[in-house]
Amino acid sequence: MPKRMCWHQRRRPKLFFRRAQAQSEGFSDYDKAKTDLEKALELTPEDRGVQQELRRIKQLLAKSSKEADKKMGGFLNSSKKVQSGEGIFNDKTRPVTGVNSEPKLTDIKKLSDGLWLAPKDESQKVAEEVEEGVEGEEKIDFEELSREIAEMRESKPEQFKELRSKIKGRLEEEVAAAEEEEPEECN
Repeated sequence: MPKRMCWHQRRRPKLFFRRAQAQSEGFSDYDKAKTDLEKALELTPEDRGVQQELRRIKQLLAKSSKEADKKMGGFLNSSKKVQSGEGIFNDKTRPVTGVNSEPKLTDIKKLSDGLWLAPKDESQKVAEEVEEGVEGEEKIDFEELSREIAEMRESKPEQFKELRSKIKGRLEEEVAAAEEEEPEECN
């Protein structure tokens, strides 16, 4: 006489079967569905519904594996298919070379609450040009300059103090000259 199963043991294969259906149909995760169906089949080897679903999932896995292999086939070698553009990228997803991908903004756009995207103003363009350097001049590497100044502060403190006072004096002269050029406001 066969051994009787408890109610939770009878329900367990059905739970695996339902979870496998959700994995395959809802999430297209055929590997997890296959694992669940194999567990359900271990518990109820005579269940034709589980057997049929497992065959279907195995076919889907084989099909998707073949498609992936076909897509990747020859991608890393110099076959004619790869050179003609077949492979991972189609024309829509192929990266564009030689085109400036940065969008041109003409007005301010709201991305989300508190996050706005604005076009660059003239002062930013001037600052970028200074960073890039003018033709014929050497570009300034501000990170390298900062590192050298920090090194000077550590190893030659007297020289650092002298340089600091010279820069401070020069900045004060620049501010004074800029204030003289500005017209005074009328009262």
